[in-house]
Order: sequence, then structure tokens, then C-alpha cells
Amino acid sequence: MTWKPRTLTQLVGQIQIILNCTAEISPGRPLLEVSINGVLGYLVSAGGVTISGTASDVWIFQIAQGLILANGATITLQGGAQASNIFWQVAGNVTLGTSSDFKGIILCQTAIVMQNGAAFDGKALAQTAVTLDATSVVPVELTSFTATSNGKEVILNWSTATELNNQLFEVQRSFEGNDFATVGFVYGKGTTTERQDYSYSDKNLIDGKYFYRLKQIDYLGSYEYSEVIEVDYRTFKSYLLEQNYPNPFNPATTIGFGIKEKSFVKVIILNSIGEEVAVVVNQEMESGFHTAQFNAANLPSGVYFYQLKAGEFTSMKKMILLK
Repeated sequence: MTWKPRTLTQLVGQIQIILNCTAEISPGRPLLEVSINGVLGYLVSAGGVTISGTASDVWIFQIAQGLILANGATITLQGGAQASNIFWQVAGNVTLGTSSDFKGIILCQTAIVMQNGAAFDGKALAQTAVTLDATSVVPVELTSFTATSNGKEVILNWSTATELNNQLFEVQRSFEGNDFATVGFVYGKGTTTERQDYSYSDKNLIDGKYFYRLKQIDYLGSYEYSEVIEVDYRTFKSYLLEQNYPNPFNPATTIGFGIKEKSFVKVIILNSIGEEVAVVVNQEMESGFHTAQFNAANLPSGVYFYQLKAGEFTSMKKMILLK
């Protein structure tokens, strides 16, 4: 059989076709097919795995997602089994831990990472990259992390620019400055160079100030913490317009307001003679507490008024721009 791949993607695909046909083109050779379809792929623990067979036996391990060889874990061959006859077809990323000993041919559709001291007897073919001596890998580049409260829940949103060996995010919460506790998990995307967006909703809260952080964990158990963000949570059963802060201000201030039910909301700025000089909010919004930023860089100092209209509700308050 002859094949001349033009791209790495085509190469991986064609090799898989050849492997799938092995039983037909060599019917006299024993063939062991193993399908491992765990949610997070397959972890070879520190105890290792022993593969026993003759020199003519062939093993094909088809793993739906990731393959991890833990720190110090070993693939041991017995009875004449050959590393050249052991194929590991892995859809996710492959991680060979520190001082581990791997044997076989890896056909990986994403990336292969070999940690410091990892031994490898075989061949490695990866779709994106093979990283050697990866002792200082930063697994995730977090580009944003925000929290918003709508009176029913706190919604966390975050994005990553790239990910390497990203198993999951552990969402941790602190109430009023107390110790952080884990409240949920969001699984990562393994290894990717594309932007990824995540969200988590924290419900059944009581009124107060909450702090959140992310604990990003890779496939080997290493982890890093994100920055800590905070949010005020308050439940609302009526409409509310708060005093802006800071006040007096220059040139920006925050306007807080509560919405009893989903409705069209408009927040406008009026000068001292009642003329509309700016529109801060003009859209349909969900019930709950919201904040809006107003920047008066183009307005002169003086007394202004801000007005909230939501459904049948209208309220107005005074604020002072002092430059």
C-alpha cells in the first residue's frame, strides 16, 4: 500500500485508514482493538500498564479524547511485544508526565507534550505540535474574566486566547471576604489556539458582596489561579434608581438601577433646564440590578439630572459634574 500525504491532516487520516484495515490485509496476525471512550479520555496511573504478547501481535488503542501518562508511570512490554506494533490513536491531546516511560506509536489529532524526564520508545505524530521538556508551560492564556448580577443570579464570563492541556476550570466563591469555596466546574477545551468563551451561573444567593476566582487545572493536576473579581448581589422585587457614584464626579460616574420585570429601559441625562444631553441606556433588559457608566468628558461642569424609565416606572435624581 502506498500513500503520499500532502497535509498533516490527510496524513493522520490515511494512517488511521491503514490501521483500520490491518485485520483484512494481514488476516493471520492477531489484532487487539481497544476502544476507550471516557469523558476525559484515558489516564495511565503511576502504577503503569503492562502489555504482554508476541513479537507479531498488534495493538490498536483508539481513545476518544485525551491520553495522560502520569508522573513516573511506565508502559511495560512482556513476551516479546514490540513498541513498533502498538498504536495509540488519540483524538485529544497526549501528555507524558515527568519521568514516565512510554512505548508505542502515537497518532494524535491535537498536541503531544512530553514533560521533563519523560522517556519515549516509538514514534510521535501530532496534528498541531510536539513539545519536549515542557517544564514551564503556561497552559491557558486568560484574556477576560467578568461577573454581573441581575437580581436572580451572578453570571461569570471568561475567555481564553489559547489553551494547552486544559482539563477544567474550578469556580471558587467567597462571600463577604470569607474563605474561598468551590461552587462548580466548567470543562476546558484541552489544547487549542482558537479563542474559547465560557460562562457559569451562580444561583440561590443571598444579598451581599461576592468574590470569585478561577482555578485552572491541567491534565497532570497542575493548577493556576485567576485574578479575583467582585460583584454586589441584591434581589429586587420593585423598581429602584440609586444615587450615582462617585458624586460629584469628573468625568465618569456609575448609575445603578433595579428592574422588577423584563421591560424596555431608558436612562437619559438632562441639563439644569431640562434639555436631554445624553442617552445612557436605551434597550430591553432583564429583571434585576444593573449598572451603567456615564462619561461627561464633553460636557461643562454643572448640575445634571439622570432619569430612569422602565415600563410604567419613572424616577429622577440629581448629580454634579465638577471639573
